[in-house]
Amino acid sequence: MVNCALVYFISGLGADERAFRYLRLEGVEKRFIHWLVPEKNESLREYASRLIEQIDTTQPVTLVGLSFGGIIAQEIASVIECERVFLISSVKQLKELSEFLQLLRRTRLYRLLPFGWVKPLAIRLAPFWFDAVSERHRALLKNIINETDNRFAQWAINAIMRWPGNSGDTPVIHIHGTHDRVFPVCYLSGYIPIKGGGHFMIVTHAKPISALLQKHLNPQTI
Repeated sequence: MVNCALVYFISGLGADERAFRYLRLEGVEKRFIHWLVPEKNESLREYASRLIEQIDTTQPVTLVGLSFGGIIAQEIASVIECERVFLISSVKQLKELSEFLQLLRRTRLYRLLPFGWVKPLAIRLAPFWFDAVSERHRALLKNIINETDNRFAQWAINAIMRWPGNSGDTPVIHIHGTHDRVFPVCYLSGYIPIKGGGHFMIVTHAKPISALLQKHLNPQTI
């Protein structure tokens, strides 16, 4: 009999469980956190608190957060006790944002460009920024961006730019690609590198990421 590890997965901005489709984890029961419609002026902490309703807190909680989902995972961990929190292609503190993102944050220029206006440009530039090379990966990335709700994306961007950083005591295991252009590793500390991985490495480098998660989760066979 296999004793399954219960793990909650939180996808990136606007994405869903398709982002994790290439992970291969044995002895793991996957549960996917689904995005909710944000309320007006809702903070990340308030939003994360509503997502907790999808989590069985009577059992040990393990979270895997991808990109924006990693930020949300840290906010959840600041509200409820979590046994483990894995971050993939994400950040832990404001100082880990690039100089360009820091500039956007300070000047609030991001508020002048509604996501609906920049979506077509985002679709064209995403393969480069996310390091999606193959046609299959490009198609998946394009579908994810196309299906992203404009209002949700705008709220999320605003919320990220106001995020104060990880203030919780829960230790995190940070897995990050060495070629990530969205969150470059030169600004990061305390991460496990995935050689050659870009921001879309959850798809392009699913095998080594699966191996790392499997090693740390280490489900036992009884």
